[in-house]
Amino acid sequence: MNTPLVLTIRKGATADIPACVNAVSGSPIGTVYFSSESQIASYISEGIHTEEVDVAITGSSEVAGFIRYTLKGAFGLFPYLQTIAIRPAYRCQGVASTLMQHFEDTGFKKAKSVFLLTSDFNEHAQQIYIKRGYCLSGTLPNLIVKGITELMFTKTKT
Repeated sequence: MNTPLVLTIRKGATADIPACVNAVSGSPIGTVYFSSESQIASYISEGIHTEEVDVAITGSSEVAGFIRYTLKGAFGLFPYLQTIAIRPAYRCQGVASTLMQHFEDTGFKKAKSVFLLTSDFNEHAQQIYIKRGYCLSGTLPNLIVKGITELMFTKTKT
């Protein structure tokens, strides 16, 4: 039996950028929405600078994954999760659930609802969000990439 992964969440730092790039690059999200690893690194660096990136750190001080979110993202009022990405070596070990819980805990301190978008092709993520109590709130065809529909999910504090 595997030992459960012990994680700590903290604000992202410049030194975390390579590990965060590793979490995104090569994934469907990385290949569809970013043209290069340097573009991914710039996106993460910007989020670190604005304190919108939080990282999950293992007991051995490795970055397992990250989230990028803004507390006044959706309609300027509601927390919005922009990105969640897990490094390949840490997938299916509860890292995404830990990061999602952190986002929700933080978001629900500020508002009664939280929002996120996911791509129509990302069925695995859609199932995770539905299991966590998110509801499909709308569809946004061609919002970011032509031919891809973004699905808006909302979760309201109970």
